[in-house]
Amino acid sequence: MDPTIAVALTGLGGTLLAVAGTTIGPIYQAKQAARVAREARFDEQRTALYLEAITFVESLAATLYRFTEPTATDEAHPTTVAPRGDLTARMHTLAPPAVLAAWLRITAVDEDLTYRIRNDSGLRSDRLIPSTAQLAVDTRSAVAEFRAAVRAATGADR
Repeated sequence: MDPTIAVALTGLGGTLLAVAGTTIGPIYQAKQAARVAREARFDEQRTALYLEAITFVESLAATLYRFTEPTATDEAHPTTVAPRGDLTARMHTLAPPAVLAAWLRITAVDEDLTYRIRNDSGLRSDRLIPSTAQLAVDTRSAVAEFRAAVRAATGADR
């Protein structure tokens, strides 16, 4: 092969490589930036969900306390919490499996406690739920499990 042709081909190859690098590099960087932004939005949504869910769980714990402790008052009870169904739908979308499983346990004990409160006419007027009753034990356990799952998922345990 003629040396001038070899030099011309080498120059052409280098030029093509430079053009490809200047074109592909920014495209790759843009894709990376979009991925990082999407992950940041997802993390923000998940964190907001966890905060709302923890508020719900704190309300559940306060409700249990009101119906198991004779000296409890309504003062520590959060007044505004997101509906359980809304939180559950968002948990199915955003939460990792461990947090979702802990949340579903929370919803089960919340349903049980709500049913007991609504259907036990003597509750609070002349008797309380014993703190050793299975419902109370299950509720406290579910609350602790959910708190631990959220701490693990957010890295707060590290």
